[in-house]
Parts: sequence; structure tokens; C-alpha cells
Amino acid sequence: MAQRNYKSYEELQFADDFMFKRVMADPEICKGVLERLLGIQIEHISYPETEKIFENAPDSRGIRLDVYLTGDSTKYDIEMQAKLQTAIGKRSRYYQSSVDLDAIGKGDSFLDLNDSMIIFICTFDPFHAGLHRYTFRQQCEEASDIYLQDGTSKIIFNTQGTQNDVALEVIHFLKFVENLDAAGNDEFLLSIRNKIKAERMSIEGRQEYTMFQMVYNDMLIEGKELGRTEGRTEGLAEGLAEGRAEGIETAKKVLIETCQELGLSKENAKKKLVEKFDPENAEETLNRYWKSDL
Repeated sequence: MAQRNYKSYEELQFADDFMFKRVMADPEICKGVLERLLGIQIEHISYPETEKIFENAPDSRGIRLDVYLTGDSTKYDIEMQAKLQTAIGKRSRYYQSSVDLDAIGKGDSFLDLNDSMIIFICTFDPFHAGLHRYTFRQQCEEASDIYLQDGTSKIIFNTQGTQNDVALEVIHFLKFVENLDAAGNDEFLLSIRNKIKAERMSIEGRQEYTMFQMVYNDMLIEGKELGRTEGRTEGLAEGLAEGRAEGIETAKKVLIETCQELGLSKENAKKKLVEKFDPENAEETLNRYWKSDL
């Protein structure tokens, strides 16, 4: 029997992207997470239409690619980042553009754009400064008291922070992200833990998770095998590099084909390319392999 190289569904934690998105589909939990992290009161939240939320499986009840929220007229995109990212700035830029495109229709005025906020919850410190929270807004370099006021902001939370820069309940939440046993007597965190336990028993969730992992692993195996074959054939460092590049290119091609087979939109296939590979050249790669007649 082939060795499984990914967690079982029952092993998934809050920091695992699949489980995070399923849990955050609960509006009360999602609202509570935002209120705790941002220190604000939100009257209510609403998700965009189902098609934009659930697109990782053939039917409309798959997991979400992103978590889009509307609360107090602000658009939110909240993401879990459990793997070290070297291009987190470009990743946030891409998500920002996606939120804006979803928020305004063709022919509408840019003045109709709501304020928006991109939130990353990282299990690593992307800037190695020891902060639990990094906030970024458009600021003039020549005059630091002048802001562009474009209504956008990006906040990166970090579970590895060491400084006393945020409220204790935020630090408590970030510790909980990495360890469910850190819930203590916190009723809100206990409600999240109970939700995770319930999700682990979901037959539907387990089936979707298993299907997606199988497809993704097949994609990686095909790409890596082609890379090794090409490298051996050349027998030189240059040939090995070309073989690896070919393998990566094949993996991208298989990913796009898989997205189409699962019924994902072209825009969400592009987001998958950005998540799994690199923000650079995603549009060009998508146009090269996307089959418009499917």
C-alpha cells in the first residue's frame, strides 16, 4: 500500500487550510474571529454568493477558495498561512486585486469600492521582528504623515510573536491556532474546538478532503517523475535543471486540467496556481493550458 503523505481528515487542525475554511464557514465563528483579532464590533457579516465561496469540489458544497466577508461595509479576505511563504507581499497584492474585482461590476465607478482588508494568520514570523501583528497601509515615503487613503490595508498576524504588542486575548487566540488544547476556559475558543471536532466527523468533509488530496498528489507525482526522467536523460546539470523545470510546468498543466475537471472557474484556477506555485506568470500559464471548449 502506498504511504499517505498528508494528514488524515481526523488529524486536521485549525491551522490546516482545509479545516480553517470549513470552520470559518460558520458566520458566528467567523464574526468572532474578526472581532477578536481586530478589536472591533461587527453588526453582522455576509458571504458572497455560494459560487464564489465553495469551489474546491464538483458540487457547490465544496470548501471555499477564500473567505470573503462583508461587515460594517468593509470587505475582508482572511487566509491561513501554515507554510513559509517568501512572497507574502505579492500574495497579499493578488488577493487585494481579487477582492476589488469581486466588489465592483463592469461599468461601475471606482468610487463605489468599499474599504477592504487582507488578513493573513501565519504560523511563522514572515519579517522576523517578533511582532504578533504587522499592519500595512499606503503611506507617502517623503511625508510620513500623508496616506493615500485608498481604503485598503493588509494585516499579518503571527503565532510566533514574542513582544507584548497586542491584547492578551489575541495572543491567546494565536496560541490556540497552533494548539487546540490552549483553549483553556475561553468559551469562544472552546466553541471553535467543538466545531473542529464536529467537522472531523463529517462524512462529506472527509470525502471532499480525500478527493482533493488524491488529485493534488497525482499532479505532483506526474510532475516530479517527468522532472527526474528529463534530468537523467540529459545527464548534465543543465539537463537536470531543464527536467525539473519541465516537471514544474507539467504540474501546472495538470493542476489547470484538474481544476476544469472539478468545475472550478478560470479565476479560481488562477488562484490555485498562485497558491501552489508563484504569483509570477500565472495569467500566462493559465491562458496556455485552459481549454475554452470544456
